[in-house]
Amino acid sequence: MKQLPIRWKIMILSYAVVIFSLLIGGLVIAVNIQQTEERELRLRSMNTARTVAELSDIKSAINQPEGWKEINPVVEEIRTINEADYIVVMNMAKIRYSHPVPDMLGTISEGTDEEPSFAEHTYFSKAKGELGTVIRAFVPIKDSELNQTGVVVVGNRIPSVLDIMSGLSKEILFIVVVTLLFGLLGSILLANHIKKQMFQLDRLKSNGCTKSGRRRSIR
Repeated sequence: MKQLPIRWKIMILSYAVVIFSLLIGGLVIAVNIQQTEERELRLRSMNTARTVAELSDIKSAINQPEGWKEINPVVEEIRTINEADYIVVMNMAKIRYSHPVPDMLGTISEGTDEEPSFAEHTYFSKAKGELGTVIRAFVPIKDSELNQTGVVVVGNRIPSVLDIMSGLSKEILFIVVVTLLFGLLGSILLANHIKKQMFQLDRLKSNGCTKSGRRRSIR
């Protein structure tokens, strides 16, 4: 770096500032998109959970032996329509009556954040799992007499910042490329301009020294 001409140093440093600013701006935008996506997933997860909890087919089969044979097909259809990552319906014994993995039907859930939902609480939780960071909406299932008979859990994965940045549209990518090209052009023009100004300053100094020397020789 020390051996490079001053023009190249200025060009590299100014272009590095452009790239760094572009990266920071892109990161801020991606984080804002992620936060917006999280809010939307919260709303969608809760609406889906409430819809499932109010279905008469769910309420009537939640305590039947092998009731998952009736519940799971209905829930899976809703999951597909609402693009949820998973929907789990459990009775008060924590037995799963719906699950995207068929082998999990009829098994007991051992989740650590489910306890409040079995006490008639409706809430969200956010936790990291095999799918990544997931928003989970918990809604109790109640019968006609308002007695709790189970719980619905809807999970949606929050896209990571890398997912968002890698999924940027071609239009945004085009803007990034154009910005980088203009940034490079601007860096070159700036470096040339500064070099020209420095050259002119050196000439002025040289002329000043020459005139001063002439005056001294005359004296």
